[in-house]
Amino acid sequence: MSVAKSLMRVEGFIALSDDERGERAQFIDGQIVQKTLPSGEHSSAQSEFLRTLLPTFSRKKQTDGSGGWWIRTEVSILLPSVGQVVTPDIVGWKRGRLEEAPKGFPVRERPDWICEVSVSTLRNDSRDKLRVYEIESIPFYWVVDAMNDRLVVFEHIDGHLVQTLEHYKEDGLQRIPPFDSVELSMAVLFGAEEG
Repeated sequence: MSVAKSLMRVEGFIALSDDERGERAQFIDGQIVQKTLPSGEHSSAQSEFLRTLLPTFSRKKQTDGSGGWWIRTEVSILLPSVGQVVTPDIVGWKRGRLEEAPKGFPVRERPDWICEVSVSTLRNDSRDKLRVYEIESIPFYWVVDAMNDRLVVFEHIDGHLVQTLEHYKEDGLQRIPPFDSVELSMAVLFGAEEG
C-alpha cells in the first residue's frame, strides 16, 4: 500500500465527526480501532509517571537541564509514514523544536518521545507499536510494564528502535533518556514512595 493511498484513508478518518469516529478512536492499518478503557493499574502508572515528569520537564528549559518539553496525555497523532492516527498514553515534544504546544486533531508534529503504559497490551506495545514508531523515526519510546513495575527504554539508532535500558522500581535513582539531565527515582515513578 502506498503512503499516498494510506494518507487518503487517514484524511477520510480525520474528516469524520466525533460521533462517527468515536470518543477513543485511532486509525490503525486502515481500520478505526477504539482504544481500550484504562484499568486501575494503567491509570495509576500513567498518573505516577506524569506526576513525576510534568513538574520537572513540562516548562521552559532551565539552567539545571530540566524543563524544555511539551508533555501531554492521550493526544491523537498523525503518523504519515505509516498512514495511522495513534493515541499514546503519554507523549512529549521538545520545546526547542516546537515553539508552541502542539494543537488540533490530529496533531501533525512528530513527537520526540512516546510512552505507552502496558497492563494487558504489553505484547502489542513491545512489538506492533514498536515497529510503527520505528518507521516513524520516534527518537525515544518507553514501555511501562505496570504489572511488573518495569520500564523499558528504546532509542532510535541507525534507523531502528533499540532497547537501551531496562529498570525496575527497586533500581533507585536513574538517568533515563531523554530526561537524563535529572535523576529520577524508580520507586517514585512506580508510586512506591512519595516524590
